[in-house]
Amino acid sequence: MKKLILVPMFVFIFITFSEICIAQNTYSDDGYLTYSTENHPKANGLKITMKYPSDWEKQEALMPHIVQKFSNISGNKIVMIYIAECDLENVPTSEEDMKAIAKQLDSKWLSDFLPKNAQGTITDKHPTTVSGLPAILIEYNFSIEESDYSIYCEYITCILYFNDNNVMIMGSVADLTSNTSIARKRMKSLKPVFYKMVNSIVI
Repeated sequence: MKKLILVPMFVFIFITFSEICIAQNTYSDDGYLTYSTENHPKANGLKITMKYPSDWEKQEALMPHIVQKFSNISGNKIVMIYIAECDLENVPTSEEDMKAIAKQLDSKWLSDFLPKNAQGTITDKHPTTVSGLPAILIEYNFSIEESDYSIYCEYITCILYFNDNNVMIMGSVADLTSNTSIARKRMKSLKPVFYKMVNSIVI
């Protein structure tokens, strides 16, 4: 069985971002811009185009495998492009491959990629197709307990493989655990935007 290769997800919570980079954008008439990873030094040579809302900010990420971060102006909803080389004998090429990988995705697997003080739960997972390639959609949430505060996070992530690369599109919201209901409402409003961004991907 193929083993899923991912960098620990918890690192994405604590990322700080640098200045906005020079855009590679084209305008569309539906309120969205088109972003391209072409010639981006962290894209491993992949050219991926994806639409994002024109009223969202696009920023360069400091982490080595996060190519770009997109966030709405209020900063409470975020989508990121993650690209890293895979260490797989055979890159998944079919829906059956993705179904096999999806079986690995459970709360125990999730806990291996979270801080020891985090409690995580996978709420949904299923195979899909992105730009004609087999992919997985996974939704999960977790809370991080610290001595003086607790943070609640929700993620929706699309995982696919292309040319020995692991490509992830991640949407996230976070707030204090006391504001969990607010975070859930933010995720509910993020999902349609996330799906439109993922469905617009061309590789």
